[in-house]
Amino acid sequence: MDEAANMVRVRDQWERQRGDAGSNGSEDESMDEEDPAKAVAKAKKFAKMVQAEGGKDEVMDAMAELNMDAYDEDGDEERISAARIFGAGRPGDMAFRSNEEDPYMKHNTWENDRDSDEEDFDVKDTDLVLLAARNEDDVSHLEAWIFEEEGEEGEFGNLYVHHDIMLPSFPLAVCWTDWRPRSSGTEKGNLVAVSTFEPAIEVWDLDMIDAVEPVGILGGIDIPLDEAFDASNANEVEKKAKRKASKKKKKKDDSQSHPSFRAGSHEDAVMSLSWNTSSRNILASGSADNTAKVWDLQTLTCTHTVKHHKGKVQSVAWNPTDGNCLLTGSYDKTAAVVDSRSNYHDASMWDLDADVEQCAWDIHNPQCFVVSMEDGAVNYYDTRRGKKGKAIWKLAAHTKPVCSVSFCWGCTNLMATTSIDKTVKFWDISDNKPELISTSQPKQGALFASAFCKDQPFVFAAGGEKGSMKVWDIRVDSSLEKFISARSE
Repeated sequence: MDEAANMVRVRDQWERQRGDAGSNGSEDESMDEEDPAKAVAKAKKFAKMVQAEGGKDEVMDAMAELNMDAYDEDGDEERISAARIFGAGRPGDMAFRSNEEDPYMKHNTWENDRDSDEEDFDVKDTDLVLLAARNEDDVSHLEAWIFEEEGEEGEFGNLYVHHDIMLPSFPLAVCWTDWRPRSSGTEKGNLVAVSTFEPAIEVWDLDMIDAVEPVGILGGIDIPLDEAFDASNANEVEKKAKRKASKKKKKKDDSQSHPSFRAGSHEDAVMSLSWNTSSRNILASGSADNTAKVWDLQTLTCTHTVKHHKGKVQSVAWNPTDGNCLLTGSYDKTAAVVDSRSNYHDASMWDLDADVEQCAWDIHNPQCFVVSMEDGAVNYYDTRRGKKGKAIWKLAAHTKPVCSVSFCWGCTNLMATTSIDKTVKFWDISDNKPELISTSQPKQGALFASAFCKDQPFVFAAGGEKGSMKVWDIRVDSSLEKFISARSE
């Protein structure tokens, strides 16, 4: 019976291939009614016919490929495919026990992300660090930015905030220093002095992430440090600080108009800072209390107070080659140079036409300095001509206040001015005849600060009211590239 049934199936398959579906249908209907012996005889006859026509091998090969006898059995391939998708029957078991065994997992994504984050947090020797003071939604903080220059293979540079420091008040000036307060100075640090609308100057360690307090404070309201940082008495300390810091324009009594300050402290907002690179433990500051002060970072004390201005001291700058000379600029429309060798008493003064925005020494000609002013003008002076000497040249640089002026470290007679008119202008000041080379619009809104980089002398940075910063190589400007190339020949 089994042999007869198999032969019948073979015959049916062969007849369907020959297209005899009609006749097969009638024979199939009567097959069940035939005698088994007759069915076997017909099957044998059909087998001989197939063999005679030469189609036996083709039919048998096709039937072997289908393997219909094992249709209901699970083969190894099915089990492997199911295991790949659903696991091998053990909870949590996947096709591969680790990502390393899986050929489709080229690398571990989580590990790579973690390594990438750690790499971004590391500061390399080739990275440039920029400091920016920022205020947003009445929250003030200092930001340490990292600028990664373009790689050798042409990768684009990267600019991002590495970390920030919360500040107690609106920031006005920042100044980097390598001197760690109350140290011998033999081991250089990475610190920044920050001034705000408060009379105190805070010194923060940039290498300390998530710092909660500065490593040193210069001046300020006379509140004991243990009381100032007592969290359990925070509300009372805040009230006390406000009472001591508050001032009234109309003096009612001495206790209200003169809060208690630490010895040598400024008594109003500190508007400018300058670090002395020759005497590394010395810092200068200018304040709205009409004074400039000289501080010793070793002892965190004030060593000298300069009182030759009658208005707010907007800018201070130490001479880059002679650490004894301090340049100051004030809202009383004067600029002055004082010398520590005369105990800061004898000041050389220069009269100006407008309030000072910034003073800066010419790094390539350190006997000369420039003063940028509120009316958009920039004046250039030579200290060798003596006090009250006239400006060597005057330049109507911008139509609005010039907030910053700086000199290129890599090229003589190249000066940059930055204004709240949203532009940066680069000037050729050769032969005491300033000429405009190029104008740039960094698209940062009104520009408040800018500077050339000393380590990469043609890299320039500018920050403005939009709360971001732009850093670029000025040689991408064809006019500046041509000027610089001519000076280097």
